[in-house]
Amino acid sequence: MERDRFIQLIQAEQISLRNYLLGLCRGDSVEADDIFQEAMTRAYLASPSFFERARPGAWLLRICYNCFIDHIRSSKHHDTYGLEMAENVPDKRTADESFRFEAI
Repeated sequence: MERDRFIQLIQAEQISLRNYLLGLCRGDSVEADDIFQEAMTRAYLASPSFFERARPGAWLLRICYNCFIDHIRSSKHHDTYGLEMAENVPDKRTADESFRFEAI
């Protein structure tokens, strides 16, 4: 794919891809922008083998998702995505209620 065609494709898909990454990053726009930049770099490097597929938006979406997964795997907080917060939720049940749930 030539450079001008790639730029047009990115401009057409940029808003939806950024919104997708923003959702995956739970509203962290800095993290989403970093992943977007990495994804577009990967897409540009892979664009010669793209061969004008029928759904270029889906191709870019997949690259964004893969970059997100790579980012989570390489970051320090990947294993705490919500689990630590769940462990610290206060338990307001009484001893009798706890016993009843234990039997279930």
